[in-house]
Amino acid sequence: MKRFLGLILVMLCVSVRANEALQSTVDAYFSTYAKRTDFEAFMAFYAEDAKLNDVIYGHVAENKTQIASFFDWSSGQFSTLDSQPTLTIAQQMINQQSVVTKGTFNAFSFNGKTMGPWEFVIWQEFNASGKIVLQEDWINYTPKKIMVGE
Repeated sequence: MKRFLGLILVMLCVSVRANEALQSTVDAYFSTYAKRTDFEAFMAFYAEDAKLNDVIYGHVAENKTQIASFFDWSSGQFSTLDSQPTLTIAQQMINQQSVVTKGTFNAFSFNGKTMGPWEFVIWQEFNASGKIVLQEDWINYTPKKIMVGE
């Protein structure tokens, strides 16, 4: 019985450390994303065979190269407004290798046009190496107030 309890305690400690390591990776990912200054560091979070699904646009990227092409921070003129970061996080849940993050892309300018704020939910799956292997983006690109004036 002592061995069994000891084994459970060890498993809990390993699980807590794994969640802490994943939390650290996710914090670094969203910090890099929010600053939007180092695209190479941002792309380093993705595995070579990662897949990304932008549900609202219906765009699917099948590997890291396609994901880089989809995000392409060098395309267009981007700037944040009011000294805000690109995004803020409101809530986050981690369960083993899965992370769900809810937040807002703050208002920004793209090619001279003001866009946002856009609420988002991003679901990510990570491999044992801490790399993103699957990402599903749910981004409210056209908030209700734009569509119906509320």
